[in-house]
Amino acid sequence: MPDRSRRLLIGTWNIGGGILDASHRKDVPAQLGHHIARLRRARPDILCLQESHTFHDGRVGHAQEIAKALEADWCRVWPLSPSHLASDADLSLAVVSGWPLSAPRTVTFPNPGLTATGPDGDHWSILDKGYMIVEADVAGRTVRIANAHCFPFHYFGTSAAEPRFASLWDGLAEDLLTLARSGPTLVAIDLNHQPVENLLRRLFETGVYRSAVDGTPTTPKGVQQDYILYAGADLRLSEVAVIPSRADHHYVQALFELTGATSMAAAEVKESC
Repeated sequence: MPDRSRRLLIGTWNIGGGILDASHRKDVPAQLGHHIARLRRARPDILCLQESHTFHDGRVGHAQEIAKALEADWCRVWPLSPSHLASDADLSLAVVSGWPLSAPRTVTFPNPGLTATGPDGDHWSILDKGYMIVEADVAGRTVRIANAHCFPFHYFGTSAAEPRFASLWDGLAEDLLTLARSGPTLVAIDLNHQPVENLLRRLFETGVYRSAVDGTPTTPKGVQQDYILYAGADLRLSEVAVIPSRADHHYVQALFELTGATSMAAAEVKESC
């Protein structure tokens, strides 16, 4: 369980099906121990995962395995699309937490139906992407958590900033602004694009959101695709770290201080992942 303080450490990681080194290889054995070792050292209070695997045969999924390793009592998983990395799994978004979590609200982006030819000559069809929203009870304070994974338009010969995709970003921005009106909000997002201001300009023009990670590469290719955004006067950014790994995304974390008055903490109810 997390320390009973007003400090909140949130991490985000696209674990790419647990595959290390070269990405987009199908049915390669996962090496989740690499991810778990780094996460055990980091000890996030709340962890957002993209491209974790949920297996069709009922085996323990990646998010549940990570939750167990971190001794986190709460785990929300949303299988979003068939995996391009494993024939027996779905790609899932997940939130792992030592603090109680609400049931998730999920939103699937409209799929643009793009296709391409992969580097090995394989036919690629763009997979469903979207985001999940949960509420975390952090020592009696409600903090809204959004975990998003966006389309990799660059793999399909186009750009996320093209006008034809503007409605997608407008819808996401409006939902995130609505969340922020209710109180402290954290957004972990694999945007597959940089800079974030190109796509979600409304969040920053209004002064509601700020980005914890600005310009630091979050992939071994030297580009930033992963972001932690935050909204609310009660969230004070303290530290940020981008921790390199052998995966095709680095682990990103941000430490916040929760300020302001707190209500009496709700009774803890442990929920098995």
